[in-house]
Amino acid sequence: LAMNFFFFFNFDAVVDFVFAAANPTFDEFLGRPEGGSVGLRLRAQQEDAGTQWIFERYVEVLATGEPLALDNVPRLAPGLGHLRYWDLRASRVGRFVGVTFRDVTEELRLQRESELARERERAQAADLQSKVDDMLDVLARAAAGDLTVHVPITGTDAIGQMGTALTKLLGDLRTSISSIANNSEALAAASEELQVVAVQMGTNSA
Repeated sequence: LAMNFFFFFNFDAVVDFVFAAANPTFDEFLGRPEGGSVGLRLRAQQEDAGTQWIFERYVEVLATGEPLALDNVPRLAPGLGHLRYWDLRASRVGRFVGVTFRDVTEELRLQRESELARERERAQAADLQSKVDDMLDVLARAAAGDLTVHVPITGTDAIGQMGTALTKLLGDLRTSISSIANNSEALAAASEELQVVAVQMGTNSA
């Protein structure tokens, strides 16, 4: 959007700006037909948009000749019917103040979505690292002989499936070791019985 102002003044004080020229896009921004912005007073338009503060900044540009640059300025676009965000640039050109607006609403939306995506990625990476650390702790304790350790990792993702598989593996190992222990006890009992029988047979044969 682009527009130029000239100004009304009262003694040494600027009391208002008037649109001297504006491109069709700015007319659309104000909800006016092409050329319909020329001759309008700035303060009247700012009252509609609730942005009286910008008037003083334009006066500074006119008084000092220093250009004005404002980024991400929220402003209601009467012709568009909703809030938009703009990069605003203003500079003095003779007795005029030239102003351009660049609509950055979509750019800011994409930046925000990108930031949210990065935050999600960081959270996912931290969650994955936590699960990997838990998995390594379980494996270290199991390697040290503690097969009763609880595996706190579940889920349908790859690391969750690994946690489920590890839980089953440890459970199967506990079952196998328990079975081996039970069989060893039975074998020891049978061995004792055989020894008793052997002793009895030896006694009888004597």
